[in-house]
This record gives sequence, structure tokens and C-alpha cells, in this order.
Amino acid sequence: RMDKVLATLVKLAVVEDKAETREYAVSGLQNLAFEKQNRMALVSYGSGVVIEALKKCTSSDSNDKTRRRSAGALTNLACDETAEKMATHKGLLQTLAQASVSDKNKDVQQRATLA
Repeated sequence: RMDKVLATLVKLAVVEDKAETREYAVSGLQNLAFEKQNRMALVSYGSGVVIEALKKCTSSDSNDKTRRRSAGALTNLACDETAEKMATHKGLLQTLAQASVSDKNKDVQQRATLA
């Protein structure tokens, strides 16, 4: 059941044309990531597709709120149990470092730094 929810949220976060829908999908992932018992499942799902979607949204979504929430979701996901999987996800640390210094929105920069 969780798999279907994650698949839908990831798809909406990445391919939806409507900015508001992308923002809500990322918000859903952020809320799921807040609960510690969900974190490893989110990081592991589909060989890292949740992390990849959040990475993409953080680095390139046109909506400030979506970028901020995706960086926030990555912050929520970061914990002792998920650290290795996240650290070894291709391009994630580079994306967060780039967003923390270059994003035009200060809130996005701050969230990326926390992740």
C-alpha cells in the first residue's frame, strides 16, 4: 500500500506540469519523512527513486515552495539509519551543497544546509 502512495507522489513531484500539484506531492513526501519509522523505507524505495525525485525538485523546480519542501524532506530523511544510503546516492551531496549556496531563495539555502 505504501508503495502505491510513494509511486504516485514521486511521479507527481517529478512530471506534473502544475506547480501547485508538484508542491503538494513533495509536501506529502516531506510529511512521510518526518516519521522516523518511515525514513528507511522512503530512502530504500525503488532503488532510491524518492531521493532522486527530491534531489531533482531541490535542484531544478521552478517553484520556491517546492524546492524548499523537497530540501526539507531530505532534511527529515537524514538520520543515523539512512546516512549511508543518502551519502552514497549519486549527486545528492553535490545537489545539496549547490542549493545551500546558490539557490535564489534563502529558505531553500537554509534547508539544503540542514540536510
